[in-house]
Amino acid sequence: AELREASRKATEQEADLNRILSEKKIQEAEGASLRADVMRLKEELTAERNALGEEASKKDLALREISLKVAALEGQLKAAEAANAASVVRLDEQAKMSAADLAAC
Repeated sequence: AELREASRKATEQEADLNRILSEKKIQEAEGASLRADVMRLKEELTAERNALGEEASKKDLALREISLKVAALEGQLKAAEAANAASVVRLDEQAKMSAADLAAC
């Protein structure tokens, strides 16, 4: 009877051990799956961050190009204004000479 009781207990312990090992394997598989999900999400986040960085760089470059064009146009405008002012002075001088020539006649 004692031998049967010891055998029964050993069988129960073996069943418990098998159940624990089975649960451990399931948890390890779930852990591996979670790690894979985390790695995938990290990769997606990195890709998205890189794409946003590229887009921001493109926009920054476009803004720089626009700023350079604006600066060039401002320079052209100042040059045109200076040329116009010089032309007005020259025309004013010519008008004064013409008026002096008329008065001399």
